[in-house]
Amino acid sequence: MKLYHNTLFALMLGSVLSSCAQSGLQTRSIFMYKNGFAYAVSAGKVPLKDGKWSLQRKDIPPASMGSLWFQSPAGINYVKRETDTLLKAVARPGLDQLIRANVGKRLGLVLTTGDVSTRLEGTIEKYFELPAGETDLTANPAVAVLKTATGKVVLYRETLAHVLAAEFADDVSYEAKEKTPEPKLSVYFKNTPGSADLSMVYLQQHGSWSPEYRMVLTGDTKAKLTLGAEVSSGNTEMKNTELNLVVGAPEFSKGYTLSRLCGGESIAVDDWESPKAEENKAYFRNTAAGVPAPGGIEVSASKAEDYYMYTLKNFSLQKNEHAWVQILEENMDVQHYFTCGLPPVNEYSAPVTDDGNANSYLDVYHKLKFKNPAKQTLTAAPVFVETEVSGSTVALSQPVLETVPVGGAGIITLARSTDIPVKETDTEVKRTPNAYSTPVSRYGTSTVYDLVQMKSTVSLENQGSKEVKLELAKSISGKFLSSDAPNTVRTLKPDRGTPNANNLVTWEITLKPGEKKSFSFTFEYYLRQE
Repeated sequence: MKLYHNTLFALMLGSVLSSCAQSGLQTRSIFMYKNGFAYAVSAGKVPLKDGKWSLQRKDIPPASMGSLWFQSPAGINYVKRETDTLLKAVARPGLDQLIRANVGKRLGLVLTTGDVSTRLEGTIEKYFELPAGETDLTANPAVAVLKTATGKVVLYRETLAHVLAAEFADDVSYEAKEKTPEPKLSVYFKNTPGSADLSMVYLQQHGSWSPEYRMVLTGDTKAKLTLGAEVSSGNTEMKNTELNLVVGAPEFSKGYTLSRLCGGESIAVDDWESPKAEENKAYFRNTAAGVPAPGGIEVSASKAEDYYMYTLKNFSLQKNEHAWVQILEENMDVQHYFTCGLPPVNEYSAPVTDDGNANSYLDVYHKLKFKNPAKQTLTAAPVFVETEVSGSTVALSQPVLETVPVGGAGIITLARSTDIPVKETDTEVKRTPNAYSTPVSRYGTSTVYDLVQMKSTVSLENQGSKEVKLELAKSISGKFLSSDAPNTVRTLKPDRGTPNANNLVTWEITLKPGEKKSFSFTFEYYLRQE
């Protein structure tokens, strides 16, 4: 049997094999990813019979193809999916099953055909068993033989379909049983001691975690950030398990294909519900519940290769249950600021005064910036933002925080501001017609441009009660000339096929409560003739 080579598994295997004192496999560690997959490490000391040990049907994991691996110091020859035929009790037996369970006992039947009822009574002499694994293709097969006072009557399936009532003797048995094929997964060992240490690892769809943040603004520059995790156990039962919440959504090429050892066919997933790495940043379940945790949950952080992990020790959860647990809580400094994007200019842009937008106000957004105070990366997740007001809290918004590395800057958008009206108007200063023409193409066409010089005026006002810092940005395809307000300009080469260079101009304006300001800037650009 091949050894399973995996970084996470290698980290766990030594401690797992040395701690398996009880009989059977138990889940030791779970690694949950944000895209609906979970990687499980199970281990224990298993009893052997004739050199093998079997996982029964209820314990066979829904492992993805290529992810189910076993390892043992005793050595493994092979793993095989086998089938036993078991007699299983039927919870709600049919009449034919009750007849089979009561061969040799008295039976009375009331048969109806149309409006006519007849009674048939006798002793069940024989029941016709169908060989295990065979399918009955007979249209109306015989079910049993009833010995009556006048002879023997064969009961067919259609006969039983006309039974209105059945009367059994007082010693009737209701414990009907059916022969049922029961799959199992058997591990055959090279050596045949009475027991052996065994470990099993596998990847399964279902079972995942969803991060979520709560940020409470406790002052103008202070906030408390809490990271919680919603955990769904899926098909895995956890009892005092080490649960690792992996900050990442790896690609598993056979993740949606079920191993034939575990049941056979591909797991069909509709496109709309298939978890994708890029989507898990924004969409999460909301089914939090309490977490049963004997001895309390210990939370720590670690890293394996490219993935950060939040490790929860002593974690317990039944199959198909959901829970919420707190991962971290940090006090931090925050910076409030506002942003506004001025209308961009390119070779197709008419001046603002020419397209009817001179009196429209521009969107201004209230944002928060902070430095990651934690010792591990902050994973992408929604942030429920509240602010303290008169001893209570008020919800503000729930934006999405993108991934923030250790010590890195995190930025979230709180809301569109209504306290800072911003307006831009353009004035055409000069126009030079036919200032530039592109070379004639092989189709005999050429694009002609006018050179237009513009002056823009931006007016803004702070109608709020606090001093604000406003960052404005404008993209100009052309040439930025001047501004009467401090600014920063970043210029890139013209795109292919256009005479205009690309400029990103930014301004940073501070406004006191009630203060109004305005500033102007000039630029020129080549405007394509229609």
